[in-house]
Amino acid sequence: MLHKALTYFVNHSFFDFIRKLVFTISQWLTFSFYRKFRGLFHLKSYNVKLGQHVKISGFATNLLIGKDIQFYDACKIELSHTSNLQIGNRVLFSYGVVLCCRNKITIGSNVQIGEYTSIRDATHNYKGEHNIIMNNDDLVGEVEIGNNVWIGRNCLIAPGAKIGNGVVIGANSIVKGVLEDNGVYAGNPIKKIRNT
Repeated sequence: MLHKALTYFVNHSFFDFIRKLVFTISQWLTFSFYRKFRGLFHLKSYNVKLGQHVKISGFATNLLIGKDIQFYDACKIELSHTSNLQIGNRVLFSYGVVLCCRNKITIGSNVQIGEYTSIRDATHNYKGEHNIIMNNDDLVGEVEIGNNVWIGRNCLIAPGAKIGNGVVIGANSIVKGVLEDNGVYAGNPIKKIRNT
């Protein structure tokens, strides 16, 4: 009787546990490899950490990606063959950030971007020659984000925005034009509140 119980335990419980453990580890390794491969395939860098459900569409040939880049869960990256995307070292894109590069976006080092922020270098042209807005060509402009910048939650960085070094941007702000170095900015329209 004891022999049968031990045989059952060895054949079922222990080996079921081992099988589940091996299956879980293999799934984790496969998923981890897949995310690394996507970072290499789309962004040409092993130094990019992609969270879950990060969507990357399009391909660009002109990319310069630094070290320690993190895209948290549910980020969206849109690229095209004309994209010129440059990202420095230690840049964090929090949950749900949208990065849409049609022309040129430059992001410095030591930058943190709050969740649900949208960084775009193109927008719809509503004054084009066509009556239907969606048939017009997009308006494009370069976006520059300096070093040591903190962009708060749910901001819009519009085409042509130039954000200096050491800038802090408050949540829910719409960023257009030039923001000078070492300032705290917030609002819509965005205004300088004080120096950092």
